[in-house]
Amino acid sequence: MKILTRLTILVVLLSCIPTNAQVHIGGHIEIGIDLPEVVVINRRRPAPPRRQPVPHRCTIQCNHHNLGKITHQNYGSVYSFYVEDALANIESHGEIFISLFLDDGNQMEIYLKEYNRHNLNFNYYKLDDDDYDDDNMHHNYNLSNRIIEVRLNGRKIKLRNGAISLQAHRDQTFGLILNLHSRKEGNFNGKVSSVFIE
Repeated sequence: MKILTRLTILVVLLSCIPTNAQVHIGGHIEIGIDLPEVVVINRRRPAPPRRQPVPHRCTIQCNHHNLGKITHQNYGSVYSFYVEDALANIESHGEIFISLFLDDGNQMEIYLKEYNRHNLNFNYYKLDDDDYDDDNMHHNYNLSNRIIEVRLNGRKIKLRNGAISLQAHRDQTFGLILNLHSRKEGNFNGKVSSVFIE
């Protein structure tokens, strides 16, 4: 029994050791077995630069007219923007410009292109990994409505994907639900109850 145990341990140890063997069979036939080494590469993405929010300088006596909230989640940190005012400019050729004025002085601008007037959902899909973002502007992709661009304080947010849904109201306003995923600046999710049309 001891011999069988030792023989089993020897076989297990030999099977764990990388081998390079050659077998010679008469007539100079060589068979080589080279087992590759396993290399694990752990690539860590660099953390994106953090944007410092402008602190809100209001006392408890402030009477805000909040139209909604946008949550910005960036690699664990969460910050909420409260929407103070929201305006939309709708052009005749299907371009929609939405400006969201936030409580801390920031401004988010959203540029949409409407191809289908019966659909109030807008999407952004990045087709390739380069920095050329005109793909969403110049192709109709089966006539689906597109998110062209999103800016925060005039700085373009490079999106990976996203969706915006408009909800028409009777009083010349509409609601806005957004779910945006950027490449380096985190996610923006939220709802605005009333966007006023200029």
